[in-house]
Amino acid sequence: MSVFKWVKDIEERYESLIEKIEEENDEELERVEQQEIDAMNETLKEKDKFGKKNLNELKSEISDQVEKYGQEIDETIKDMKQQYEKNKKEIIENILERTGVNF
Repeated sequence: MSVFKWVKDIEERYESLIEKIEEENDEELERVEQQEIDAMNETLKEKDKFGKKNLNELKSEISDQVEKYGQEIDETIKDMKQQYEKNKKEIIENILERTGVNF
């Protein structure tokens, strides 16, 4: 009978060890899973930061180019007005001559 008790004791210890190992494995898997989630979140944060930085740089470049283009347009309009004022009399005479209206 003592052999049966001994075998039963071994079985109980074996089951206890198996349960303990399963618990430890589950805990380790949860830790590894959380580490992976944390690493992915960190990577996403870095990519988001990188994307926002690039977008802000592009926004700044575009704003600078729009401002420069606006200044060039203003300068061109100013030059056109000056040329018109300078040649206004000749332009009017030319138009009147072409249309056949003479005063």
